[in-house]
Amino acid sequence: MMARFGVKFILVLTCLILLTLAACQGLSPGSSGSEAGQMTFSGPNKETVPVGGMMPGAGVQYIRSDEEKGAELRIDGQLAYKKSADSVKWQGAPVAGTELSVNQRVLWHNDESLGLGGTVTIIVEGVDPKALPSVPDAPVRYSLPATYNVAVGEAVPGTHLMLDDIVPEKGAEFSGWYEDQYGLRQIADSVEWDGSLRDGVQISQRLRVAWIGDDAVRLAGVVHILLSP
Repeated sequence: MMARFGVKFILVLTCLILLTLAACQGLSPGSSGSEAGQMTFSGPNKETVPVGGMMPGAGVQYIRSDEEKGAELRIDGQLAYKKSADSVKWQGAPVAGTELSVNQRVLWHNDESLGLGGTVTIIVEGVDPKALPSVPDAPVRYSLPATYNVAVGEAVPGTHLMLDDIVPEKGAEFSGWYEDQYGLRQIADSVEWDGSLRDGVQISQRLRVAWIGDDAVRLAGVVHILLSP
């Protein structure tokens, strides 16, 4: 069943759920998945790996399909046979200062490709945000859900965007974009940022305002993380 749904559908559905939950839950100010100098991103993921290809950023290679044994893989160079619904796990550092953990299941395998679905977690250390006019494509790209709680006077994690104030009846006022922008945002308005987190790690954040309080806001949406090994 999962094979019928594209990753965009999963991400859109996840974002809608996040927006609903974020608007309802009473979380304290701060940011989810973010600590001083570190950011963590985690969520659902689906990949199609062609014969001979590698799972993005991971040491998992699809060799061929065998009717009896299943999908023939090389995981960090070691031979592995995986049948439909079997697990495929990998953990490592595709780029310095990062950790990628994949926890997948085999959705299908044939003479052309291998389908995987499950979850991915990316941890980025030594975060030092820098703004970019746009984010170039990279060999490794993951799109994952994100939610942040940001108090007045704080920055949106992974950006230079500051929440300057909550203006009654007008919304949340932000500043710090790469190009100067009108700063006020109301509930459901977009908050976007393109930049880098550290060398070899770019990020494109596509967020929306899920909740506005007296002195804080909650943002939810999708982040596109691009790694350049």
